[in-house]
Amino acid sequence: MWGRALVAGPSGPMPFDPARRSGRKASGLKALPQEPG
Repeated sequence: MWGRALVAGPSGPMPFDPARRSGRKASGLKALPQEPG
């Protein structure tokens, strides 16, 4: 949720470009806290 919120917030109309770039990096770090959370 954090990864999408940060990307969809400042990005706005372009959530796909940043989503792919920070999505990969954010996925690894955010994947751990998102699973139990």
